[in-house]
Amino acid sequence: MTVLSSDYSQNCVGSDVSWFILPRRAHRPVRITPHKRKNVNMPTLNEAVVLVTGANGGIGTHFVHEALARGASKVYATARNPRTWDDERIVPITLDVTDPASIQAVADAAGDRPC
Repeated sequence: MTVLSSDYSQNCVGSDVSWFILPRRAHRPVRITPHKRKNVNMPTLNEAVVLVTGANGGIGTHFVHEALARGASKVYATARNPRTWDDERIVPITLDVTDPASIQAVADAAGDRPC
């Protein structure tokens, strides 16, 4: 059995991409649509402080917005060259994860982290 997607760049679980299964000896694909449930059994982040690395990228930006949607009170959005955000709950911080001094600087700047 071969599983193919109509868009190879979107092959991930829970995506909205239509999947096609080609059984052996099949003349045409059978279409299977993924479930439409969102945030199934996902935890809330009520009043949590969240740190997101790589926040300028596509998935990092999504994580920032998702953390706020789940109730985070503050999100530290880190990147090598952080951008400005239009939400006061988002704090941009410079971070290079390959540099120990940069990591320590972020740990010191995020003073409201739990002990």
